[in-house]
Amino acid sequence: MVIDVFNGKREKIFWPLGKGFALRMCKADGLVNKLLFHISNIAVFLLILTSRPVQTTAMHIFRVIHR
Repeated sequence: MVIDVFNGKREKIFWPLGKGFALRMCKADGLVNKLLFHISNIAVFLLILTSRPVQTTAMHIFRVIHR
């Protein structure tokens, strides 16, 4: 029930009464979606930069340049 509160769809907490409640944070253009998008992009970028193939390739390039 707590997770449904963050959903864009209104959830009827007190069922026959009221239209429902929604914080609309996790909708497609919501704040949480944008934050998760940017955080995951940064994480993937860091994982690629710190991967072994990228590091060894960079070492080979620097050795050729600094000879």
